[in-house]
Amino acid sequence: MLPRPIGRLLFSTGPLLATLTRPLVQADDLQPLGDEFGNAATFSRYQEHGALEGWGPTHVESADINTSSPGNFRIVPRTTGWYEHLRGTHFSKNVSGDFIATAHVFVYRRQNGAGPLAPSVRLFSLDGILVRAPQIITTLTIDDASFDHWRFTHFAAQANAPEGQPGADFDSDGGTNLVEFALGGSPTQPDLAAFQPVNGEDGGRLTLSFTPAAASSSVILRVEARADLVVGTWLPLAHRPAGAGAWMLDDPAAVVSVAPGTGRVTVSDAVPINGGGKRFLSFSVDF
Repeated sequence: MLPRPIGRLLFSTGPLLATLTRPLVQADDLQPLGDEFGNAATFSRYQEHGALEGWGPTHVESADINTSSPGNFRIVPRTTGWYEHLRGTHFSKNVSGDFIATAHVFVYRRQNGAGPLAPSVRLFSLDGILVRAPQIITTLTIDDASFDHWRFTHFAAQANAPEGQPGADFDSDGGTNLVEFALGGSPTQPDLAAFQPVNGEDGGRLTLSFTPAAASSSVILRVEARADLVVGTWLPLAHRPAGAGAWMLDDPAAVVSVAPGTGRVTVSDAVPINGGGKRFLSFSVDF
């Protein structure tokens, strides 16, 4: 039994059929965000980024809130540069909601003749506050490394949300995320019309032509056919296995051609169209 495809595009000698769904995303409620650094116990709310990313030994010599410097969050890094394995350090905590972030930041140096709290006289001294969508740091079920990298690139923090899932169609252009990945489309821009397979006819047989994206070699591409959308099932014509560049025929009467240079694929149906009868072809993608 073939696995259930995650995303299918249907083409026929009759009208094109499509069902579009778009998940709703619920915003988080605004949470208390302020921190005046007057309570040493609030230090536990923050995480050192190097430890969070698994960078090895901590890059922080010491850090505390309202302890070594009253009313302040004081950080003393082991290194002050960001070059190759040497990284500056910062702490973070997760927040949500609509807000404006401000901070009053002082940068000091340790070897300073005027004292450790005197402003730095080095050529470069940098510090500040950064607000960004967080990287998803959790245990993930990786469906496919190439596809998961692609969806994190496009959806960032929302890659694990409903809109980032393989079968979602966030931009409502008729193609699921996995189909857009396979064909080189964008999951956040309704651009599938520029990439979707094109149906045609050659020698009295229905054809389907498309150009797989270069990164799509990690997923399975299938072309299937049927004569009736109510009675019967999809019958495989040809497929390209994951990790393999060559197409394989599932029906010996079908024909697959790949254009040199462009890689454009054309699959011809195994059954000719006789007397105006209908045939339906579909393009599908799965892992």
